[in-house]
Amino acid sequence: MALYSSILQRISLCAGLALILVFTQACSGGSGKRTQRIAPAPVIKDEATVAQYSGKVPNQQVQRYIDNFWSHLANRTCGNCHGSTGTAPRKFLDSQNIQNAYDATLAVVDLTTPSKSALVAKMTATPAGHNCWAASSQVCADAIKLLIENWAAAEKGAPSAATEIVLQVPKTLAKLDSLQFPTSTDSFAPLYSSILRKYCVGCHTPEALQAQQQQPYFASPDIAVAYAAAKPKINLDNPELSGFYQKVAGMKHNCWYNSDCTRSGDELLAALKAMAADIKAKGPEVDPSAGPPASGVVDFANAQVVSAGGRFDANVIALYTFKEGQGDIAFDSSGVAPDLNLRLSGDYQWEAAWGVKFNAGLNGAKPDGRAQGSVEASSKIAKQLRASGEFAIEAWVIPGNVTQEGPARIVSLAGDDNHRNFMLGQHIYNYVFDNRSEGAKATGERLQTADAAKVLQATQQHVVVNYSPVDGTTMYVNGEKVATAKPTETPALSPYDESFALVLGREVSGNYGWAGTLRMLAIHKRPLTAQQVKTHYDVGVGQKFFMLFAVSELLGNTIPQAFVVFEVQQFDSYSYLFNKPFFISLDPAAAPNNIHIKGVRIGVNGRESMIGQSFANLDTTISSANYNAKSGTPLASIGTLVALEKGQGFDQFYLTFDVIGDKTSQRTPETHIVAATPEAPDKPSKSDIGIRTFGQINAALSSMTHVPEAVVRDTYEQVKQQLPSSAAADGFVAAQQMGITQLAVKYCNVMASTASYRDALFPGLNMNQSHFDEPSKTLIKQQLLRALLSHGVKEDGSGLVDQPSSAEMDQALQPLFTTMDSCSSDCAKKTLTAACAASLGSAVMLLH
Repeated sequence: MALYSSILQRISLCAGLALILVFTQACSGGSGKRTQRIAPAPVIKDEATVAQYSGKVPNQQVQRYIDNFWSHLANRTCGNCHGSTGTAPRKFLDSQNIQNAYDATLAVVDLTTPSKSALVAKMTATPAGHNCWAASSQVCADAIKLLIENWAAAEKGAPSAATEIVLQVPKTLAKLDSLQFPTSTDSFAPLYSSILRKYCVGCHTPEALQAQQQQPYFASPDIAVAYAAAKPKINLDNPELSGFYQKVAGMKHNCWYNSDCTRSGDELLAALKAMAADIKAKGPEVDPSAGPPASGVVDFANAQVVSAGGRFDANVIALYTFKEGQGDIAFDSSGVAPDLNLRLSGDYQWEAAWGVKFNAGLNGAKPDGRAQGSVEASSKIAKQLRASGEFAIEAWVIPGNVTQEGPARIVSLAGDDNHRNFMLGQHIYNYVFDNRSEGAKATGERLQTADAAKVLQATQQHVVVNYSPVDGTTMYVNGEKVATAKPTETPALSPYDESFALVLGREVSGNYGWAGTLRMLAIHKRPLTAQQVKTHYDVGVGQKFFMLFAVSELLGNTIPQAFVVFEVQQFDSYSYLFNKPFFISLDPAAAPNNIHIKGVRIGVNGRESMIGQSFANLDTTISSANYNAKSGTPLASIGTLVALEKGQGFDQFYLTFDVIGDKTSQRTPETHIVAATPEAPDKPSKSDIGIRTFGQINAALSSMTHVPEAVVRDTYEQVKQQLPSSAAADGFVAAQQMGITQLAVKYCNVMASTASYRDALFPGLNMNQSHFDEPSKTLIKQQLLRALLSHGVKEDGSGLVDQPSSAEMDQALQPLFTTMDSCSSDCAKKTLTAACAASLGSAVMLLH
């Protein structure tokens, strides 16, 4: 009873008195409605076209060169110098004699390893690139590499020309150059005593006044606690980048010396540098060579970039790898003109591991980040897909959550909310795809994953949607078919509109924002086969490296150029993925045999990582039977995540072994102390009284007012995140009541203003009266009470133990009808709306 009374005080029926004031004041003029104009995202115009060769008919080999390479570059800036009228070094884009162009091109490309082509290297030889047609030389290099890969794939009839591993002997670091935090607090003590305990005790310690306490407690009286809290804010390799220094010198935070931030910052930086110098002078706390057998040290600067071999991109017409990392443009690196570059706007951020993240709105706001192309450049998609009559949309995505509806737009080629060519979106746990083929409505025919399967999860997923007039629409997630739909009777893509724009993260109107990360997007003009989908999933996404850890010395130099190799990539902003290790010698004459490898661990910055040691249980033997001179011997097919410490530019790695060859470690067996399981405390009892959550509230108000949910969908979408998401009554706050009130007002206003809905709730009520007599007002009260009684309070007392009686509710509603004694029809509707919202949006509806 106390709980009910408490909440009833917060959700008072008498709130309707305030509503009457609002509605009756609105009678005097103005609708009170506010509109917001959504400005379109800026776009980028691109005038590039695809070259057409009209000379002597070439043979099939040269035709493959024209289709996959020449036609895409001849009208680029490359053709200005290397075309028919060009000068030295070579006319590799000659349009007068295509055989000469073909021969000249073979001299500047490497069809075996496209990434090593002279044309690719030329583009990245200088920061500005070599006559690059895009704003980024890397974009031009990537586009040319992709064209060469597609050409090579056409020659071989294989998915990709870059499937073979071509490793090079790396520059192995002789020692650890990156400093690491020792376990001892000795080097930290001067910084701690002279600054942190002197100037930061007002907030960053549990000793501070409770109102001022602020974690982390790097000024704690316990130096061990302070040291652990301070480490994330100290950069030993570059003290100037330390969070401590940036906060004081850059953000002017809590500067001492009479708020002199320059002097305070200088003193702090000197203490940080002294700490780093002391740690460097003492050397690594644990020398890897004194412990288990250890490999050479490798960092990302000495790692080898992995070619994205294995992909089938011959039919790609737009490709986004999101590797830019900065700026407001996501470049199309497909090489297919015109370049469909996308302008980023709203709330977005670049991911360090390649990708662009559209952030979720704060405090109930909708996501507003997007990437949008120009109509001119986007038209190439409609043109190409109309011509092919089929396509594949491929994306690597990380949904931000599983509560997004609408569907929220991930990828859309559309003109507005209701006219599109295609759209890939999210609805709760489902992927949704709309496609407009001939005969379909303007919004397209829909394919959606099954609700029960909950295919969409808030984790990294590979999504492919194929469309063909023969097979219809098929969706794959993580290499597996999850949904399919038969083709229509007239399945052509002839309705595709060239005036629509490609947009990611939202609709072109700005509505239906999506929160999540896109790590790759490819639009193919042909479907991918099931095997190609599986291959693309296996290849993965993002920039990958081969890290070659030298182990020849550990093998007594009996196997020259011997390495344990990991495929490594930065997985997210917090970790690295070490994957698929293998053993190999880069000496083709080497013949490894009977090499025992056991217990491999990954070291980071001078010590073995505390997490991610999935290879510690590895136990295998390299033999002549399982060794391949080209690909080595796989050691494991699994991967593991290792914590990022200082970042890709600073972290250094090595491997330790329990056993490698004839060397073994003297590793002390790990001991685990298992604490006694404490007796579980008694959990607080749960109340039998709960509150309706957002969906239940919406359904209840719809049932009470006879107004369909779809009629007030816009208002519901606006306030949904403000409504209760938990049935726990003790978590209810005033802000949630405001959301309930807004929704109740909308339902009641629609009901009061629409005769069919109003008559369903108040049959026989005449609204066209100059004043309302007592029988009319009694009818309204009775019907409102009946709506309440049917959704919470029971007249026979079988509902809540403590509940207001019908007489009490009648008395509470009585003051709301005084204005109806003399009121116009319009004002009567507003009064009816207020009375309805005050009663139906009250605790009587909410509690159950």
